[in-house]
Amino acid sequence: MKATPESPRMFESDLVDFFSRTHPAAVPAVFVPATLALLWYSLTHTDLSYVATVLLFAGGFVVWTLTEYWLHRTFFHWVPKHP
Repeated sequence: MKATPESPRMFESDLVDFFSRTHPAAVPAVFVPATLALLWYSLTHTDLSYVATVLLFAGGFVVWTLTEYWLHRTFFHWVPKHP
């Protein structure tokens, strides 16, 4: 995908800038099947109960969401103290 006014260029390198953009459907297309596969594996190939699986899934979701928020805020909104 190319830079647009809605998604301006972030990196000088053409290669890095190219990989900084994805189509909105790419994230669900990758993560939904992976999540479902791992949930299925947890329920069928481990000794975890349904309740434990749901609690671990919910805990992972919360931890990932907060980590992603913190990383985004830290790196994409960082303002250096010195020029």
